[in-house]
Amino acid sequence: MSEIMQDRKFRFLGLGLIGIGALVVVSLLLFMWTDTIGGSLLWDILLTAAVLGGYLGFLVMVKFDAPGTRYPIGLKILAVFATLLTLTLLAEIWTDAFTVTTFSKMVFSQLLVIGLIALIIVIKEDVLQAKRMRDENYLD
Repeated sequence: MSEIMQDRKFRFLGLGLIGIGALVVVSLLLFMWTDTIGGSLLWDILLTAAVLGGYLGFLVMVKFDAPGTRYPIGLKILAVFATLLTLTLLAEIWTDAFTVTTFSKMVFSQLLVIGLIALIIVIKEDVLQAKRMRDENYLD
């Protein structure tokens, strides 16, 4: 991967994290010094910042791995389910779109699928690494 592309990805991550940090700081200052943001709205903003920060970090990680990976389909499926999980969390933070039971089942199901796909990728990578090391006579 060229240095220019890596620089752009770091810039994207940096700008995203700076934006999220600015959102948190401005929200906290408004909460402390004015009556424009109530406690409930502040928590919604902070939770949104945490969810978006985690999602941004995940997407940057996937983008770094995507060009050199042997599992582009697995990474794409992980990205789709991470997007669904992020949208589900944001919908629950800002609206009462789901009942507690439905929300819990949706989040658990999405996390389970993400975990299983990640586990499959790790196991396949480990098996291929061991096979390659045996083929190159590093292992007996």
